[in-house]
Amino acid sequence: MTRAGTLHTALFAFAGLTVTPAAAFAHRTPAFARLYRTTCSTCHTAAPKLNVLGEAFRLNGYRLPDNGALIKREAGLPLGDDAWKDRWPRAIWPGEIPLVPPIAVRIQSDAVVRRGSQRPRGWVFRFPSEVALLAATTLGEGINAFVEAEWTPERGLDIAQARVGFQDPLPWLPHRALNLWVGKQNPVLFTFADRKADQVGRLAFHWQEFALADLRLSDPERGRTLQSASASTLTDPQPAVELNGLAGGRAYYSVAVAQSAIDTTRDRSAPMSASYKLRYKWGGLRLDGRYDPGGGPRPRGDGQLLDRAVVLEHFGRLGFAPGSGPFAHRAFGVVVRLLNGTLDAGIGAVWRRDEDPWGTGAAAEMTSVFGKAERLVLPWLIGSLRAERFDAGSPAARRAGFTRGTDRRTRVAPGVVMLIRQNIRLVAEGELGAPARAPADGIGPRPATFGMRLDVIF
Repeated sequence: MTRAGTLHTALFAFAGLTVTPAAAFAHRTPAFARLYRTTCSTCHTAAPKLNVLGEAFRLNGYRLPDNGALIKREAGLPLGDDAWKDRWPRAIWPGEIPLVPPIAVRIQSDAVVRRGSQRPRGWVFRFPSEVALLAATTLGEGINAFVEAEWTPERGLDIAQARVGFQDPLPWLPHRALNLWVGKQNPVLFTFADRKADQVGRLAFHWQEFALADLRLSDPERGRTLQSASASTLTDPQPAVELNGLAGGRAYYSVAVAQSAIDTTRDRSAPMSASYKLRYKWGGLRLDGRYDPGGGPRPRGDGQLLDRAVVLEHFGRLGFAPGSGPFAHRAFGVVVRLLNGTLDAGIGAVWRRDEDPWGTGAAAEMTSVFGKAERLVLPWLIGSLRAERFDAGSPAARRAGFTRGTDRRTRVAPGVVMLIRQNIRLVAEGELGAPARAPADGIGPRPATFGMRLDVIF
């Protein structure tokens, strides 16, 4: 890269820190199948679940320059001549836009059987349960963008993600050592079991959906019920500035500063958080999309990329709310994941503590031990099994005389995923387990016992 190009890239990266971003990154759209003229299974096991190549592709800003034999890129439309680079800053730095419109649509429809005290009972049809519009592309060398807009019957229209990524903005550093991502983005705490990057079925683990507002304290002496105003979860997309990179092709790091995704035009003192993520992969395809000398993909994939590796992942998050002091919120998690050909399995744990969410001086704690196993029975048929032991509550509040401030549950969820086409999947899942202890009224409803989802993206 020329000296002018280096200066231009650095200035562009600094500008990304000082302006409000309008677009961002994603990892599950047929726009890339069109752009690179390849199949969905190149990067997905069962979209949106990423395989190892898809994860490397995600980390590299939608590019796999070291695996050109696997992905062929369609040339974009240049926005200016390359000679302008030599004349910068007296000329506009050229970029490009894709020749193919980088837009995709995803439609999900759910049918669920409810039982016990849940309302309504019996079959519940949600056709559709969610419609998403996705736009994703590279914007010339080193820049990528993604926007995801979702419509659901409960929330209406919402911008789920909007992020811009700058890959290698400081070219004097080693390749892939530092990237800058700015915008409203999915945190991807773990690649294992992430709701956007790794979820095969329709059900999430409860720790991914838990919010403090779910825990209500009942004070029988004063006849009152206390509820936290915080409805955010650990996996909610947040406006964030993130720095990430790779070391040696197998180690990954990320540090980020984020703000709660609320209306900051009205409340400019929204809760802030700082987080980090660490990952290391032994064996198989490296995180930079390359194999070690003498290595390669496992044979007999029959249309699916198979891998053999062990992955260790860890995240931490520290946050504070205005007026509450430092570390009002702490969360940590760890996962060990095994990839062995057609098997993808692992186990993890997450711990979370929130100081004084009800204004009583009592802290809330949440712990989860969870695991899953997924097996490719056929290239288009996946069997899955997930289990979780979840416990949330406030021992200090109960000692102070409050009641019903707990949520304990154990859930086992077997399922089957069938690819009708590479971009059409059918999910069937059941739930087995004891009744949940609801935060408000003691014994709560049993989980849904069976659900089906038709997921189409084009």
